[in-house]
Amino acid sequence: MATIGLEGARFTAPHGFYPEEQRTENEFVIDLYVDTNVQAAAMQDDLGLTVNYSTLYLLIQMEMRKPTQLSEALAQRIVDRVQ
Repeated sequence: MATIGLEGARFTAPHGFYPEEQRTENEFVIDLYVDTNVQAAAMQDDLGLTVNYSTLYLLIQMEMRKPTQLSEALAQRIVDRVQ
């Protein structure tokens, strides 16, 4: 097992409880860590057998585009999307 990390992914998004937070948008910095088995990918030098950083970024980006009041709800959606 290994932990793959995507750190410092920056997004401007319409999240927040108050309407003015959603209108003005805020900057968010996301760190995401995924535990995965990398043995096959390492042995075969094959990106298709491991976690792709670009794919992680795109999955987060899709969720960041959906306005959300609570950061807890946003975090759970990102986790659900990545699983």
